[in-house]
Amino acid sequence: MENQLHWADYVIMAVLLGISLAIGVYHSLTGGRQRTTSEFILANRKLMVIPTIMSMVMSYISAILFIGSTAEMYEYGAMPLIWDIPGDFIGNILIAFFVVPWIYPLKLVSIFDYLQIRFNSKVIRYIGSSIGILHAILYNGVAMFAPSIALESVTGLSVMVSLPVLAVVGTTYTALGGMRAVVWTDVFQGLVLIAGILAVQIKVFIRVLCCLCIKS
Repeated sequence: MENQLHWADYVIMAVLLGISLAIGVYHSLTGGRQRTTSEFILANRKLMVIPTIMSMVMSYISAILFIGSTAEMYEYGAMPLIWDIPGDFIGNILIAFFVVPWIYPLKLVSIFDYLQIRFNSKVIRYIGSSIGILHAILYNGVAMFAPSIALESVTGLSVMVSLPVLAVVGTTYTALGGMRAVVWTDVFQGLVLIAGILAVQIKVFIRVLCCLCIKS
C-alpha cells in the first residue's frame, strides 16, 4: 500500500502520544503522587467541573463513535443518529436528576460498591465487578482496534503493531497519573479532536468555494 502521509504527520502523531505520556508522568510526580486509592481513582474528589465534563464527553466519543458513526451515516443516512440523540438526551437528564443525587452522597469508589451495600454480599459485588471488567476489556479492545484500522489504511502500518502501541501508551499514562492524568489527557485529546474537525470543515469549505468560483 502506498504511503499517503508526510513525515510531518508522523512527527505530529509521535508528539501527541508523547504529550499524553508526559501528562501521566507529570501527575505521578505532583500532588499526592497517586499514593492513595482516593487520589489514584477519584483524584481526591477535587476535579474541576469543565475538565471533568470534557473527559466524560471524550470517553463517550470513542473511536467507535467517531469512525463508526461516520461510516454508518454515509451508508444509511442520518436517521440512526437522529434516533440516538433523543435517547441519549433523555437518558442523561434522568441520570442527572434521579441517579446522581442518590448515588453521590454514598461516596462510593465504584458503582459496584453499591451492589454490596444493596444486597449485603461481597459475592454480588465481585460478580458485578467481573462483568464490568469483561465489558471494559471487550469494549476497549474494539475502541483501540478502530483507530488501528484507520492508521493501517493511510500508513500501511500493521494493526498488530499500532494496536499494542496505543494500548501501551494508554495504559502507561493511566497507571502513572491516575484519574487526573486520564481527565487532562482527555481534555488535551478533545481539543486536538475539535481542532481537527474544524480544520477539515474549513478545508472543505475553501475547496467548495474555489470550485464554485471557477465554475462561475
